[in-house]
Amino acid sequence: MNHYGLMAQEHWRRHAPSRYATLENPEEFFTELGESAAAQIEALSARLEQTVPSDLPYLEEVAQLQAVRKQAEDVVLSELVFSVTAEPSGLAEELETMLGELPSATMIEHELQSIQEDATEEAEREGFSEPILSDEQEARRSRLQKMLPLVTLDREPAEMDETELTNRILALREFWSPAQ
Repeated sequence: MNHYGLMAQEHWRRHAPSRYATLENPEEFFTELGESAAAQIEALSARLEQTVPSDLPYLEEVAQLQAVRKQAEDVVLSELVFSVTAEPSGLAEELETMLGELPSATMIEHELQSIQEDATEEAEREGFSEPILSDEQEARRSRLQKMLPLVTLDREPAEMDETELTNRILALREFWSPAQ
């Protein structure tokens, strides 16, 4: 098995273990995939090398040819070797479960607004110019403000790396009680 086959095999083991387990003959599969990748890289490199000017100084020509080879590898590897869809890790599923049971960012923002409105109404009734939160309101607001950035995601859990997932899960445990 060539280098590209080994790269693909490792990628599948790490990112798609259940799909890897379904392969009848992984050695044969990745040997063929590696050979196919190598052939496609060679063909694409040959086509791209034709765009490199022949009158370049030697070192510049070598650099251009290396860049062409790298470009061909990147294209073929992304399409052939690294194209398998990553399976969600157990951590991603755990985070999704937690987020499904915790209030959403919208619900938290609504609750924060409600706390502020209640405090404002109470201040008006009592004749104060500024809202004053009760100890209970202050504790609730503080808890919600800590939780809000943790439930607000900029991408799906399956797209996060293991460290980010672990950190998010550990931070959310303060707010989460598993459903029975």
